Amino acid sequence: MELDTSDVIVVGGGIIGSCIAYYLAREGRDVVVLDPAPGEGASYGNAGMLCPSYSLPMANPDSLLAGLSILTGRGPVTFRRPVPARTLLWMARFALACRPGRAWREAASLHDLTTRSVELYDEMIADGLDLELRPHGWTYVFHNEGEYHAHIRFAERLVDAGVRHELLDRDALAAREPNVARDVAGAVVYPDDRNMDPGRTTRVVAEAAEKYGARFVKERLVGAERHGGRITKVWSDHRELRAGAFVLATGAASHSVGRCFGVSLPVEAGHGLSLTLSAPNQQLLTGALMAGDAHVVISPGANYVRITSGMEFGAHGAPGPLPAAISRMRHLAEVTVPGLRDLPRDGESWRGARPMTPTGVPIVRPVAENLIAAVGHNTQGMTLGPIAGRTVAEQVDSVLGPRRTNPITY
Repeated sequence: MELDTSDVIVVGGGIIGSCIAYYLAREGRDVVVLDPAPGEGASYGNAGMLCPSYSLPMANPDSLLAGLSILTGRGPVTFRRPVPARTLLWMARFALACRPGRAWREAASLHDLTTRSVELYDEMIADGLDLELRPHGWTYVFHNEGEYHAHIRFAERLVDAGVRHELLDRDALAAREPNVARDVAGAVVYPDDRNMDPGRTTRVVAEAAEKYGARFVKERLVGAERHGGRITKVWSDHRELRAGAFVLATGAASHSVGRCFGVSLPVEAGHGLSLTLSAPNQQLLTGALMAGDAHVVISPGANYVRITSGMEFGAHGAPGPLPAAISRMRHLAEVTVPGLRDLPRDGESWRGARPMTPTGVPIVRPVAENLIAAVGHNTQGMTLGPIAGRTVAEQVDSVLGPRRTNPITY
């Protein structure tokens, strides 16, 4: 078996793992990223939102009430069989975390993290990364008057956490997004949010990490060796890998992967659905929308429109989304943007596993003497990637000591 040695081994090559590799390699660390299909998990088909506005953890009383829609199977949160006992236990822990007050106490801290992380994306652009971020905000559109005013009250409460918003009446919304339906009650815009192509962004960050010297090994982790509180090595399908520090950036697989390292990580897969429709020279939308009544996101790219929705628990390993769920999601999006009906009927359907924690707060901390977890970023992985990467790089310094070289440039 081939032997590979490095300073740091990062298990997982999505946006979190790629950002970690970028910051470590840029500072002169010898980094190996171990992932059989880097960038092809939850970092690929999501809505592509960078959203400091989305700062209230999902574990809050409103989410618990919305969770009753599970019983009908038609709300934003659903179960899909089979549902393992571990998922039900996670749901119980989630319910306990939804107690009043806790989520709002976390909101300001999460807003600070997300804002700093988006600023780090700007620094990446200054470093030469072609990320194509679209600074057009995120517009929540409501048809129902009651839902609209309820969201206004929610947005006003978010002001205390540092989140800015603007209100649009029907005419102002039409001026901003002419292709939105006219029978709306109004809209709330979060101007500091952005959107981008998540798969492309992950790939660009990974390529930058490689230019700084990181190596991506497209192999599967099969085991790890631990002596006391230290990890000594891991195995892939084809090689043994040794390092001074190890990082888990394994997304929704973190519970099972963590067991290989002797740690317990309370991460559960909450599957999101998306449908990507070809739209050459897309001019249907300027910025991303949320169909607020339906909990459906409509995000435009240069040559596509992506519709995303859902939080589906269970059916781990299912090959893809249920056609009925995709059809319903598209119908709900077309109510808000009728012009979507003119796009091709067939598109790329996707079901991706988001790494959800019971508290709605990520886990970015040492979990053994030389093992750092950067997992459980819930629906905010794209937003929090850079701040997770920089934080882990600092934590690696405390494990390995001062960097061997000065920062690299290219």
